[in-house]
Amino acid sequence: MWVTTVEYARALKISPKTVQRRVKAGQIESKKDGGRRIVWLPEEMAADASPYDIYLPTETYQLQQEVVKLQAQLAEKDQQLKGMSDKCLEFVENSQALEKERLETQKQIEDRRLSHHEAHLTSLAIQIADKNQRIEELGRGVWQKLLGIKKARVRNDKQAIMQIVEDHEPLKDV
Repeated sequence: MWVTTVEYARALKISPKTVQRRVKAGQIESKKDGGRRIVWLPEEMAADASPYDIYLPTETYQLQQEVVKLQAQLAEKDQQLKGMSDKCLEFVENSQALEKERLETQKQIEDRRLSHHEAHLTSLAIQIADKNQRIEELGRGVWQKLLGIKKARVRNDKQAIMQIVEDHEPLKDV
């Protein structure tokens, strides 16, 4: 089938300049049709190409090229977005790990504080028990002294009474 050089280029996905060079080199059969050059596109080559590739007007071809370019840009942006998404996911995982570590550290600090307070309370309880025991000992000593004095007084009084009784024993006989 006879087609323009642009249609031939689209069908084979090569540039129109390449088609013109091949025509000039005699590699592609061509002829003049009015004021334009047309080239022979064998049916088997045309069958491999989409009809849209062969007969697209120039504007549509340019738009198609723009779409291909935009698709490439979109694919690149998708890759960038995936990279950023992976970084965000990594950031979230790191943040979660750091938060877990922070909570564990905070718990350890609280445990140490409680342990320190418990040790301090235990020390104070021991000191209080020692002071209570000392007070008790001192108290017993005071009571013993007081009771000892009473006993001595009672003993002294008893002796005094005995002395009086002894001194007045003759009265007994009377």
